[in-house]
Amino acid sequence: MNDFKSFWKQNFADALPLGYMLRQHIGERWIRFHSLPNSKRYPDSPDDYATLLRRANALADNVFHRAEACWLVISRPDGESADIADIEARLAAPLARSYRWVDDLGGGDLVEWGTSAVPCVWRAGRFDPLLRRIGDGDAYGVIWVAQKSGAIFAPYDGGSDIFVADQAERQRLRREFSDWLSPRRDGL
Repeated sequence: MNDFKSFWKQNFADALPLGYMLRQHIGERWIRFHSLPNSKRYPDSPDDYATLLRRANALADNVFHRAEACWLVISRPDGESADIADIEARLAAPLARSYRWVDDLGGGDLVEWGTSAVPCVWRAGRFDPLLRRIGDGDAYGVIWVAQKSGAIFAPYDGGSDIFVADQAERQRLRREFSDWLSPRRDGL
């Protein structure tokens, strides 16, 4: 699966494939949306889950322009496995280890990570079980990356970090989904 490693290095150089780390490298392309009204972090009712999935699918549909070829990427600290059987079954393809990298936490603390990726096509609803797990805080380190535009959809428990190609696209999303933005000045 070196194709993903080459793609990543060509498009993102030394940035690491995790949403919160990408803000450090391509923050000018970043915008964050909340999964639930009033910045509520975790869903706790059927209505909350419906809202979370509706928002996540609407954002990804907009970013990937519906049915765009993507990479589904999962990064984990070494020694920690991701429960991805349901993802692989849904894709009918295994996620293969693409590469390893080291995160320097400072003070001599290093964490080795492994990144796995598989090509896929984004379609609304296709990844709802995974999006629910992410929304519950039971899955993390998952991003989708458009193979053509390099746009990134990085959901987390509480919302989605989006990285787009340019400021015009960022402003369009900001206008279209303004009710889902954080009221905070820093956008978090």
